[in-house]
Amino acid sequence: MLLKLSFLLGCLIPSAAIAFYDYKDYRIPNKIVLFMAISGCLFVVATHNILSGICGLLVFAGFHFIGWRLGVHGAGDVKFAAVLGLWFGLYPTLMVLILSSFAGAVWGLAAIIRAVGIGGLIRQIVSGARSLIKPSQNNIPTLKYQVPLGACMAAASWAVWLGILVFQL
Repeated sequence: MLLKLSFLLGCLIPSAAIAFYDYKDYRIPNKIVLFMAISGCLFVVATHNILSGICGLLVFAGFHFIGWRLGVHGAGDVKFAAVLGLWFGLYPTLMVLILSSFAGAVWGLAAIIRAVGIGGLIRQIVSGARSLIKPSQNNIPTLKYQVPLGACMAAASWAVWLGILVFQL
C-alpha cells in the first residue's frame, strides 16, 4: 500500500500538474520534473528496481530525444519522458510510450480536422507532409498543429498505472 501511495504522490499527481501546464502553456516546469526525478531515484532504490528504472529512462528519453533532435518534441518532453521511464521501469514504460504516441496522434489528427475540416485534411495528405510544417523565424521548421505531448504522456501514465492496479499486468 505504501508503494502505491508513494507512486501516486511522487509520479502521478505531479504528472497531472505537468499535463495541466503543458496543455495550457506548451511548457513543462523543470521544478516538477526535478521533484519527480529525485523522488523517482528514491523509489527505484527502495523497491530494488534500479536496473529496470535506468532501462526505462534510457528507452523513453532516448525515443523522445530523437524527436527533439528532429524538432518535433520539446526538451521538456524529453526530461518528462526520462523521469516517467525511471518511475515505471522498462516494460510499463513501453506501454506508456505506445499509449502516449497513439493519444498524441489522435489529438493531432483531431486538431487538424478541427482547423481545416476533413476535406482540408485530405488535401494536406495528398499534397504531402510539407503542408503540415510552417517555417519559423530561425529557419527551424515547426508543426502548424502542436500537440501537448506531456499531457498525452501523463494520461498514458495514469492509464498504465490503473491497468497495472486493476489487471495486475
